[in-house]
Amino acid sequence: FIGRRYDHHFETPFFQRLNMACLDAAGANWFRPEPYLERHDSDPAFVRDCQSLLGRRVNTLFARKFLGWRQALGVQQPQVSAWGWKDPRTCLTLDLWLPLFPGARLLHVVRHPLDVAISLE
Repeated sequence: FIGRRYDHHFETPFFQRLNMACLDAAGANWFRPEPYLERHDSDPAFVRDCQSLLGRRVNTLFARKFLGWRQALGVQQPQVSAWGWKDPRTCLTLDLWLPLFPGARLLHVVRHPLDVAISLE
Protein backbone atom coordinates (compact mmCIF):
# COMPACT_ATOMS: atom_id res chain seq x y z
CA PHE A 1 0.00 0.00 0.00
CA ILE A 2 1.54 3.34 -1.03
CA GLY A 3 -1.21 5.64 0.11
CA ARG A 4 -4.79 6.38 -0.73
CA ARG A 5 -3.63 9.09 -3.13
CA TYR A 6 -0.56 9.32 -5.31
CA ASP A 7 0.51 11.30 -8.35
CA HIS A 8 1.31 10.19 -11.90
CA HIS A 9 4.77 9.04 -10.72
CA PHE A 10 3.13 6.93 -7.98
CA GLU A 11 4.58 9.26 -5.36
CA THR A 12 2.50 9.95 -2.27
CA PRO A 13 1.69 13.66 -1.74
CA PHE A 14 1.68 13.21 2.04
CA PHE A 15 5.35 12.22 2.16
CA GLN A 16 6.30 14.50 -0.74
CA ARG A 17 5.04 17.52 1.18
CA LEU A 18 6.90 16.52 4.32
CA ASN A 19 10.17 15.97 2.48
CA MET A 20 9.71 19.26 0.62
CA ALA A 21 9.06 21.08 3.90
CA CYS A 22 12.47 19.98 5.19
CA LEU A 23 14.18 20.98 1.95
CA ASP A 24 12.29 24.28 1.83
CA ALA A 25 13.35 25.10 5.40
CA ALA A 26 16.94 25.20 4.16
CA GLY A 27 16.14 27.03 0.92
CA ALA A 28 16.67 23.87 -1.11
CA ASN A 29 14.60 21.71 -3.47
CA TRP A 30 14.91 18.36 -5.23
CA PHE A 31 17.05 19.73 -8.08
CA ARG A 32 19.20 21.94 -5.84
CA PRO A 33 19.70 20.04 -2.56
CA GLU A 34 23.04 21.61 -1.59
CA PRO A 35 21.59 24.17 0.87
CA TYR A 36 19.77 21.37 2.69
CA LEU A 37 22.82 19.11 2.77
CA GLU A 38 25.06 21.91 4.03
CA ARG A 39 22.63 22.93 6.75
CA HIS A 40 21.92 19.32 7.68
CA ASP A 41 25.63 18.64 8.15
CA SER A 42 26.42 21.81 10.08
CA ASP A 43 23.34 22.63 12.16
CA PRO A 44 22.12 20.02 14.68
CA ALA A 45 19.24 22.32 15.70
CA PHE A 46 18.02 22.31 12.09
CA VAL A 47 18.03 18.50 12.06
CA ARG A 48 16.11 18.38 15.36
CA ASP A 49 13.56 20.89 14.02
CA CYS A 50 13.02 18.82 10.88
CA GLN A 51 12.67 15.61 12.91
CA SER A 52 10.20 17.33 15.19
CA LEU A 53 8.15 18.58 12.24
CA LEU A 54 8.04 15.11 10.68
CA GLY A 55 7.13 13.50 14.00
CA ARG A 56 4.27 15.94 14.65
CA ARG A 57 2.83 15.57 11.16
CA VAL A 58 3.06 11.79 11.17
CA ASN A 59 1.47 11.59 14.61
CA THR A 60 -1.40 13.91 13.72
CA LEU A 61 -2.04 13.41 10.01
CA PHE A 62 -0.70 10.01 8.90
CA ALA A 63 -3.86 7.97 9.38
CA ARG A 64 -6.21 10.47 7.77
CA LYS A 65 -3.98 11.82 4.98
CA PHE A 66 -2.04 8.68 4.04
CA LEU A 67 -4.32 5.78 4.92
CA GLY A 68 -7.59 7.60 4.30
CA TRP A 69 -10.32 8.35 6.77
CA ARG A 70 -12.13 5.03 6.24
CA GLN A 71 -9.06 3.03 7.26
CA ALA A 72 -8.13 5.52 9.97
CA LEU A 73 -11.55 4.97 11.57
CA GLY A 74 -11.49 1.22 10.97
CA VAL A 75 -14.53 1.40 8.67
CA GLN A 76 -12.76 -0.18 5.71
CA GLN A 77 -11.25 -3.61 6.21
CA PRO A 78 -8.71 -5.06 6.07
CA GLN A 79 -6.43 -2.64 7.87
CA VAL A 80 -3.20 -1.86 6.10
CA SER A 81 -0.39 -4.00 7.49
CA ALA A 82 2.33 -3.44 4.86
CA TRP A 83 2.81 0.04 3.52
CA GLY A 84 5.46 2.34 2.15
CA TRP A 85 6.05 5.39 0.08
CA LYS A 86 7.99 6.39 -2.99
CA ASP A 87 9.59 9.80 -3.08
CA PRO A 88 13.11 10.30 -4.42
CA ARG A 89 13.60 13.19 -1.95
CA THR A 90 13.70 10.56 0.79
CA CYS A 91 17.27 9.72 -0.24
CA LEU A 92 18.13 13.17 1.17
CA THR A 93 15.92 13.01 4.27
CA LEU A 94 16.15 9.31 5.17
CA ASP A 95 18.07 9.84 8.40
CA LEU A 96 15.20 12.07 9.60
CA TRP A 97 12.65 9.31 8.94
CA LEU A 98 14.42 6.29 10.43
CA PRO A 99 13.89 7.32 14.08
CA LEU A 100 10.14 7.58 13.35
CA PHE A 101 10.03 4.15 11.70
CA PRO A 102 12.83 2.14 13.36
CA GLY A 103 11.57 -1.15 11.92
CA ALA A 104 11.51 0.17 8.37
CA ARG A 105 12.86 -1.92 5.57
CA LEU A 106 14.26 -0.04 2.61
CA LEU A 107 14.03 -0.78 -1.07
CA HIS A 108 16.62 0.97 -3.19
CA VAL A 109 15.66 1.21 -6.84
CA VAL A 110 18.31 2.15 -9.38
CA ARG A 111 17.29 3.50 -12.76
CA HIS A 112 19.38 4.19 -15.82
CA PRO A 113 20.13 7.95 -15.97
CA LEU A 114 18.64 8.20 -19.45
CA ASP A 115 15.34 6.77 -18.18
CA VAL A 116 15.34 9.34 -15.38
CA ALA A 117 15.98 12.19 -17.82
CA ILE A 118 13.19 11.01 -20.13
CA SER A 119 10.81 10.74 -17.18
CA LEU A 120 11.60 14.28 -16.06
CA GLU A 121 11.17 15.59 -19.59
